[in-house]
Amino acid sequence: MLAVESLWWQILINPESRARDSQFTALAAKAIAASAAWTRREPGRAEAWFYLAGSYGPLVQWRVLRKQYVAAAREGKTIKAALERALELDPTLADAHFGIGVYHYYAGVAPAAFKMLRWLLLLPGGDRAKGLQEMLQGRDRGQLLKGEADYQLHFIYLWYEARPDVALGLLEGLDARYPGNPLFL
Repeated sequence: MLAVESLWWQILINPESRARDSQFTALAAKAIAASAAWTRREPGRAEAWFYLAGSYGPLVQWRVLRKQYVAAAREGKTIKAALERALELDPTLADAHFGIGVYHYYAGVAPAAFKMLRWLLLLPGGDRAKGLQEMLQGRDRGQLLKGEADYQLHFIYLWYEARPDVALGLLEGLDARYPGNPLFL
């Protein structure tokens, strides 16, 4: 799973290039298959469901980048279901709230055309305020996703919440923690 995440960050450095796309999709499929196998071996283990959701994360972001919105929406629903299952098994798994919040937020701010598509695909609805609250809860109480949460939240504060000051603060914090990542400069 770390290999696909690493490659995703490399793609983000030059998102117009498609040179790494086939390698990325192959690594994503491998990570998803491994995580799905874990959930079959240990269906009562919250961590397995959490990592299944996480294995889809880079792929969904890549699909949005490549404008594959229907596939991204379907896989987003899979992420949400896996995270909900993880929380059913372990309500203390705070990081799971971040991913559910991402789903709720973006489903809540989606343009009307996407909301109609969501309805046609039988996808759950969203809630902008609840989603933001869940993301912040996951960021503040979780153990694994603080950096990823800050990166995702900076987009939300910049483009949807009209809070560039907060977005800049998040990026400055990321740059201080990860000075080797050029995306945070």
